[in-house]
Amino acid sequence: MPGIGNFKYKSRWCVLGHGDPDSGSYKTFSPMPSTEAISLFFQIALCLGLKMSFADVKSAFCQSNPLNRPQGPLFAEACAGLGLPKGTLVELIVPVYGLDDAPIRWHHTVLEFLFSLGFERSLFEPCWLTKKINGKIEAMIMLEVDDFNIASSPEYQAELQKLLQERFQFGKWEFDAADFAGRTVRFEKDKVTMSQEKYITEKLHQIKVPRGMLSIKEELLNAELFEEYRSMLYRVSWVAHQTRPEAAGIVSLLSSRLNRATIHDLCCLNKLVHHIKGTANQPLVLHKFDLEKMVLIAASDAGGVSSEPARKESGDEELEDTVQGAWVILASDRMPSASQAVRVSILSWRSAKLKRRVSSTLAGEALAFNQALAEVEWLQLMIRDILHGDVHKEDWKKSIVPFITVLSSECELKSRLQQCSVTDAKSLFDAISKESTTSRQDRRTAIEIAIILDTIKQSSSSVRWSPHPKMIADVLTKDNIAKSNGALEEVLRTSRLSIWDEHEELRLRKENPGFKLRSRRASERIRSESSNLLAIASLVNKNFGELLNYFHIGDMSACA
Repeated sequence: MPGIGNFKYKSRWCVLGHGDPDSGSYKTFSPMPSTEAISLFFQIALCLGLKMSFADVKSAFCQSNPLNRPQGPLFAEACAGLGLPKGTLVELIVPVYGLDDAPIRWHHTVLEFLFSLGFERSLFEPCWLTKKINGKIEAMIMLEVDDFNIASSPEYQAELQKLLQERFQFGKWEFDAADFAGRTVRFEKDKVTMSQEKYITEKLHQIKVPRGMLSIKEELLNAELFEEYRSMLYRVSWVAHQTRPEAAGIVSLLSSRLNRATIHDLCCLNKLVHHIKGTANQPLVLHKFDLEKMVLIAASDAGGVSSEPARKESGDEELEDTVQGAWVILASDRMPSASQAVRVSILSWRSAKLKRRVSSTLAGEALAFNQALAEVEWLQLMIRDILHGDVHKEDWKKSIVPFITVLSSECELKSRLQQCSVTDAKSLFDAISKESTTSRQDRRTAIEIAIILDTIKQSSSSVRWSPHPKMIADVLTKDNIAKSNGALEEVLRTSRLSIWDEHEELRLRKENPGFKLRSRRASERIRSESSNLLAIASLVNKNFGELLNYFHIGDMSACA
């Protein structure tokens, strides 16, 4: 129920579907919307100025079309609580909860009705339906089992609501704000917020570690601690995939080590839970942009290139692939710059082991960069398909021309902002800038870079390099949130993104080899407080080494 601590008891009659005599003779898979599709749905609805409704169908499966079994009628024994004599048989004339094919039959029932109203299904997302009149979107519906997200024009909203309520019985129908798919969604005039504060507050907590065990970081968890650790990891995983991208990398890494979880892993999970609970009310924010000018920004990173031996219970050793690749995709109405932060919406993120073993930083960064480009391309196709419906499998490359992945060379901002695909790997940035694959010693990486160069060329695009302190995908390659650079957390908190001037950064590094070793704290103050005399006094008191870095690159006129 909405509100922290609020709940209600609920019961539902379910049949034991594994005993269905027709099992194996019908389809059982029912599609569910992806997190990326849900975010993009809200983003497009907001940008188009559509009105949002949230509806929940009551006893949805029982409102499906009549059950049709070629082998004959289906019966189930009545359970306690129905007020029927023991042994009574109930004929199932519609799908009910528990039947293996109930979800797909319900999905087909909804599709059949929506098709009759003129809706069309997305080529890439089967749960996303759109209705256009004279080429203009009048309504969009995102389905998640019995939950309907309905975005419609003000003129069509009442009519669509009437048509749906004539066919289905709804338990609730809310406007502008509601709980959907485990998150609280709020539509405002110029933004959408998605939060899981209720779930985080009620379900997440740090695991208490017995005294004396914290000092033995490599000790495997005992059976009791392991069960508690696994349960909490699954709970955090749900949050990480829905509204808290900064947790995705840690969840992925800890999950990959679940079969040999240690005290160190438990401490990492506790730190993450502490961070999430401390910012439980922090929402994922989508901003309103002009769709014709919207830009997609891709940032990728790879971490943990070296492989270390993993100790197994038998005492044997094996090499473990520890390379984690990650990317974050954001939307904005213009390119970010060093001088001005821009509003951004985080649409998609992922952190996972790379698809193959790599032998260098360049190889890992190239693989992660390529995956980020593929995700952006998918989002471009989705946008094009929803807005124009002219994406065809045979010539999909032509369809994305109006939505190029990175900054067009004809754009007037090209002289100042040369890209919207970001990497913090200098080696990869140099290879792309020079249009050179790599040495003959690593042909696999050469192939990856060649694919990147071809993608960039096809879209008339360029690439930007960001120093480590500003790489927003950094936290997605760490197993300890305390060791991240804080860049993504800052973007989540402020919904703003800026990129340093790489030419100035590289010049300073060239002039002073020790410049790139400055701390994250000093780097942030250099950018935000370079003309603040109070900041100088603070640096003097706290760290003389930071002061030297400050004077080396700061504005001397401000320090006179």
